[in-house]
Amino acid sequence: MNLPLVSPIPPPDQELLLKSCLFNDDLLKKAFYAWKNLVNFETDIYHHSFRQLPLLYFNLSKNGIDDPLMLRLKGIYRKSWSKNQLLFHKAAKIIKLLQDNEIPVIVIKGIALSILVYKNVAVRPMADIDILVPVSKAEAAFGLLNQSHWISIDPANDDYYLKNGKSLTMTDEDDTELDLHWYPFFECFDLMNENDFWDQAVPVVISGVKTLALCPADELLLTVVHGLMPNVEPPIRWIPDSMVILTSTDLTIDWTRFLDYAKKFHVVIQIIEGLKYLKETFNAPIPTHIYSEILQLKPSLTDKMVYKYGKRQGVFVYHPSHEKLAFLYTDFLKHHPTKNIFHRYVGFLKYMRNRIKGKPVFRIMIYYLSFFIKQNSRKWSGKLIAK
Repeated sequence: MNLPLVSPIPPPDQELLLKSCLFNDDLLKKAFYAWKNLVNFETDIYHHSFRQLPLLYFNLSKNGIDDPLMLRLKGIYRKSWSKNQLLFHKAAKIIKLLQDNEIPVIVIKGIALSILVYKNVAVRPMADIDILVPVSKAEAAFGLLNQSHWISIDPANDDYYLKNGKSLTMTDEDDTELDLHWYPFFECFDLMNENDFWDQAVPVVISGVKTLALCPADELLLTVVHGLMPNVEPPIRWIPDSMVILTSTDLTIDWTRFLDYAKKFHVVIQIIEGLKYLKETFNAPIPTHIYSEILQLKPSLTDKMVYKYGKRQGVFVYHPSHEKLAFLYTDFLKHHPTKNIFHRYVGFLKYMRNRIKGKPVFRIMIYYLSFFIKQNSRKWSGKLIAK
C-alpha cells in the first residue's frame, strides 16, 4: 500500500496558522481571525498544526491579543515547556557521555533552534533529540549509546546504515527517540569534508552542559533541505524555523557559505523552491542581491533527476521497482560524478552491491517480485476475463 505524500507547502488553513505565528500587529490579526473562521478548533487541529500552537500562543501574547482561545493555548504552551525540559535534560546526559569519551557533538534542529534562535524552550515542541557527530566517530558513538541502553529501532541493518546512511534512530526505555547523525542530511553522503559544518559551529549550553550548534547559515540550509522533503506527515515546521532564523536580529547568515554548500551538496533546487516560497508568502528578509543570485542558480540535470524521484520517493513510502531503480541511479550519479560511460554502469553495479550489503538478498528479491506481481495483476486478470 502506498502511503500518501504530503507537500511541504501548506494548504490555506495551515498557511494562515503560520502567519498567525509569525506576523505582527494588523497582519497578525487578519491572519488569526481568518484562520479561526476557517477551522473548527475541536476537530480540525491535527498533529502537524497542533505543534504550532505554543508558538501561536507566544506570538498572540506578545502582540496583546485577547481571545477566548488564549486559556487553552496557554495550557498547551506550558505542557510543551514541561516536555521539552525533560528532553533537554536527556540530551545533556547524552552529550556529556559522548564528550567524556572524546566524541564532539553538535546539536541540530529543535534543541539548537529553541535555545539560539527562538530563545524560548516552549514554543517549539519536539518529539526527539537530534545530534551530529563526526563521520569518523559514528560507530564509536553508536556503541557508547548502546551500552547506555539506547537501542536501535532497526538493529538488523545497523551495520549497513553506519556505512551507507546519514543517521540511526535509537530509543531508550521511556521510548524517547534519539537521531544520531554523522551527516546533517543525506545529500552530504560521501561529499562532506572532515571540517564541513564543524569549522564554524557555535557554542551552546544544554541544561548546563556546553556543546556546539550549527552556525546560522548551516542551520538554515539544513532546515530548508529537510523541510522540502515530502513526508507522510506535513513537514510545515520548516517554515517558522526558517523564518525565525532569517528574521533574527542577532544572527548573521553567511550567505556565501550558504550558497557554496547548496552547490557542493547538490541541493540548489530545494534552496530555490524553499526560499522563493518564503519570500513570496512570508516576505522573508533575504537580501535583494542574494535572492537574485539564488533565482539565477542553475541545477544540473542530475540534480533535477534526483530531486524529481526523491519527491516521488518521499520518506517511508513504497514505490514500484523501476521508480526505485531510477532514484538509486540518479543518486549514484550525484555522489559519483563522471563522464566515463564505463564507470557509469560498472560503478553503479558496485554501488548497488554496496547498498544491499548486509541485507538479506532473498527478502529483497521477494520484496520486488511482490511489487511486480501487484503492479501487473490487474492487467493479467483483465486478459484472462477477456478470454
